[in-house]
Amino acid sequence: MDMHPRLSNPRYTRSLVPTTAPVPATASLLATAPLFRADQAPEPMRKLLEQFVGNATIYGNNSPWSGPTLGICSSHSKRYGFADPQWQQPALVAVQFAKQHGYRVLIPGEAPYTPAIVHVCKRLQTSFSLLIAQPCETDSRRQVSEPTAAQEEIYFICEGDVDAIDPNLRPIPLQDRSLFGLSNQLFAVQVSKGGKMEQLLLKRLDQSDVPTSTIKVAWTSTKDSRWIQRGAVGWFGAWSTAAPSHVEKTVTSWPACQPFSKVTYQPIVRSSAFMQRTSDRYLIHCTRARRGPWPDQSWEQYCDELLLEPQRAEATPLQSLLRILTSGKLIATRERKTGGIASVSFSQQNLEDLLKARKFQRHLGRWDWEPYGLLLAADRLKELGAVPVQYVDRKRSNQIPSNEWPKVQFVDDAGGGQDWREEREWRVFDDVRLSRCWSSPGFVFVPSFSEARLVQHLSCWPVLVVR
Repeated sequence: MDMHPRLSNPRYTRSLVPTTAPVPATASLLATAPLFRADQAPEPMRKLLEQFVGNATIYGNNSPWSGPTLGICSSHSKRYGFADPQWQQPALVAVQFAKQHGYRVLIPGEAPYTPAIVHVCKRLQTSFSLLIAQPCETDSRRQVSEPTAAQEEIYFICEGDVDAIDPNLRPIPLQDRSLFGLSNQLFAVQVSKGGKMEQLLLKRLDQSDVPTSTIKVAWTSTKDSRWIQRGAVGWFGAWSTAAPSHVEKTVTSWPACQPFSKVTYQPIVRSSAFMQRTSDRYLIHCTRARRGPWPDQSWEQYCDELLLEPQRAEATPLQSLLRILTSGKLIATRERKTGGIASVSFSQQNLEDLLKARKFQRHLGRWDWEPYGLLLAADRLKELGAVPVQYVDRKRSNQIPSNEWPKVQFVDDAGGGQDWREEREWRVFDDVRLSRCWSSPGFVFVPSFSEARLVQHLSCWPVLVVR
């Protein structure tokens, strides 16, 4: 059976916004959605709901307890934490388990990982429901969006009497508490010590009316043995770093999986022994680690890549550079650029000075540039349309014609007090295809000889080791 339908299938063309709940965008609304109360649920779910959401009211097209349900929960470890293979693999297995055993997957509607789980459910054509917390409205029935596909369902949950709820659980978002109360089976993909998922799991494990075996916790290290000791089921797989001997593990290396078309090897040299100044002849493009989709990827394509190529998870600066050399182009982007016009940025600074001046941008969670990238001939880039950035005080912004804004960088837009004028930025307002620069001098640079050996057979220019 094909577990990953083709991207061209129109069933999957609706885009998802990764930071919000993927509520169906269809305009039609059902006039009055059926109303369900937590105290109407069958045992032992009724007692569970009382513990987690009190006497809540649930709006939806069908009863939330009309069929078996499987909730998927996870701690929020970091931004784009769901892209890690140790997260993706158990999440995929959980959805496969739900499909095989006839469960409807329950997903908290506004969690950071929600779009990823929804995407897997759609790819595997598994029924799922989103749980969305809503403020209570007296004597008013909520209108519920009509699902865009047969396997989708949305439940709006309004919290009722909270006296029965553990005071320690009340600050936890209602959607998470609802998940623990409405799930016949519960799969925990990741549990951070001291976090809200840990509190909810401990509370559910203490319920004498619900078998502890209904909780499965992905075993990623020996630290997860605490859940097995409490009665939960340890869930071993390829993601486990301390799995039993009978569990087969597959370790992959991203660079080794690339289709290398070139067979020539470029020389590797240490930059300090080869060149001192670069600003007279070259412009520099540094790569960065990439979180989320590549510039030329949709959200759906990104999620598919995570499923099919788990080694893609952490797009390091080296992986970004390998992708540039493999694809043969630098893709123009518009992120954080004045004027909103996509461009490729370069620096006319000396390479050694540029790398020494780099700083960690705490508000962005990354370095402003990394010791990985390309040195391309300045004269050739000028022929391709490269222009220097104009550094302007923001107070003069009203004096700049709108058509000049893409070439402007405000000097008071300095993250952490850094003066961006030292970068001496140039921009090309289009993708830069490396094939148009092959006949011109150039270099690829990386910080180590081991990494240089990974790129030397992909590069058309010599490789510099800059540290």
